[in-house]
Amino acid sequence: MEHGSALTLMELGGIMGKRVKLENIIQAGFTTDMGDRIFNITEEYVCKNCRHLVEVIDKFCWFCGEELESSDIVEHWQKGIQLSNEAFNKIRRALEGK
Repeated sequence: MEHGSALTLMELGGIMGKRVKLENIIQAGFTTDMGDRIFNITEEYVCKNCRHLVEVIDKFCWFCGEELESSDIVEHWQKGIQLSNEAFNKIRRALEGK
């Protein structure tokens, strides 16, 4: 079982999380002047029901009305492509020079 997946939450019989955290690598590469590695990871949240953006403090989705519950579900994205946890961490370590 993969930690934090929707399947895991259902298998455990717990409440299905309604807020999904997105971690997006929106910029990655090298600076032009010094050649330093740079990266920027943004954090956003979406409603699990309709996938519209929500704020972490919202109690309900403003689009579909679904109640938003805290969740440990995290998705990793880069340039519109969803990454596995392993791929995301590999890219992050490479960009951090570790």
